[in-house]
Order: sequence, then C-alpha cells, then structure tokens
Amino acid sequence: MAENKTTVANENAELKRGIKGWQVAFIGLGGVIGSCYFQGVGECISKMGPAVIIAFLVVGVIVYGTMIAYAELLVNFPRTGSFVSYCKEFLSPAVSTSFGWAFWFNWV
Repeated sequence: MAENKTTVANENAELKRGIKGWQVAFIGLGGVIGSCYFQGVGECISKMGPAVIIAFLVVGVIVYGTMIAYAELLVNFPRTGSFVSYCKEFLSPAVSTSFGWAFWFNWV
C-alpha cells in the first residue's frame, strides 16, 4: 500500500476568524426554513384567520425591543455569558437561575 503523505506549505498559518453580516443572515434564514416556520405560520393562518399576523407582529415588536435592550447592555456593560449573567447582576441570583432554567426547558 502506498502511503499518502501531505505537506503543509506554511505550518505557522493561523485560521482567520470572522463572519460577515450576510453570512449571519443566511444562517438565520436556513434555521427558519429548516424549522418549517413558514409551514407552521400557514397552518395557523388557515385555522385561526388573519389575526395570527397581528399577533406575530406584536410579538415581533416585543422581541425586537428585548434584543435592542440586550444590545445596549452588552455595549455599556460587556460581560461573558448570556442574558442570565445580566439577570444575575441587575435582578438577583434566584431570578437569573429561574430564567436560565426556563430558557433551557423551552429549547429542550
């Protein structure tokens, strides 16, 4: 058997970390499409009527406001961790623990 040997031109080459905005947008779009989001919305609208669109818009505004608030916190008070670290600092450890577990149970 012939032995395959590979040579590295530059052994000191490092990976370049970075992601562009359009790449993040496509990752998000792929997640939305992959989770059958559009099919679920279509079924909700067909069963419950156009009021579902208003409900989605209201929730979208709430989520947008929450994300803007987290972005402001991140810029003004940079911390490692997720929103749980901000809850622990600004609310209390008990509230942050309950939010963290609620978030985990939501995704599991």
